[in-house]
Amino acid sequence: IEGEYVCDLRDKDAFSELWILVKNADKLYFKILADKIANEFKIDDNCKKELFEGQVIFAPKDKKQTSDLLKTIKDKASQTKATLIWPDSWPENRR
Repeated sequence: IEGEYVCDLRDKDAFSELWILVKNADKLYFKILADKIANEFKIDDNCKKELFEGQVIFAPKDKKQTSDLLKTIKDKASQTKATLIWPDSWPENRR
């Protein structure tokens, strides 16, 4: 990721998303910072305010897009009329 932000990504072909851990007054939660689109990472504009120098960035190595998983989960929940309860580990900005 370059521009306003510089991030040294090792083996960037091994993952398709970048996650950050955010803290508010009463809890910690994950957010997806960037999705890989056309082999480049696109930073979510809503996450820019959460960034700071030296921040740790996580990268799941399963190469799956959370947005694709989310669509599948929501489709199944809709078909079965299930109520979704998200685990704390699920990104706050992909629910």
